[in-house]
Amino acid sequence: MDKDYKFIVLITGEDGRIIGKKLSDPFTHKPAYGIYPTSKWRNGEVIRDNMDILIHLGFSPGIFYVNLAVGGEKKDEELLPITSEDTATEGRFVRTAKVEVLPDY
Repeated sequence: MDKDYKFIVLITGEDGRIIGKKLSDPFTHKPAYGIYPTSKWRNGEVIRDNMDILIHLGFSPGIFYVNLAVGGEKKDEELLPITSEDTATEGRFVRTAKVEVLPDY
């Protein structure tokens, strides 16, 4: 890649809506903890990136999805197009995980 990008993570419900006020702001971060910028990545290289998302007690049970986009470091920069034959994509986001939140007992 010729420049540095950031990851934008959104949590959505089964209907595609962004979930809750506390989770509605995207979790935006530089991949690889910011120590290995995308401008240094080589074509075909696989980079693993981890992120913790805290679900608060009392959160409504249901099925939720973790969605990922890649964009420039400036807020007004356009998101990169994402194409995949193996994973569901919606616009410029790719669905990376399905999470079930169980009732709080």
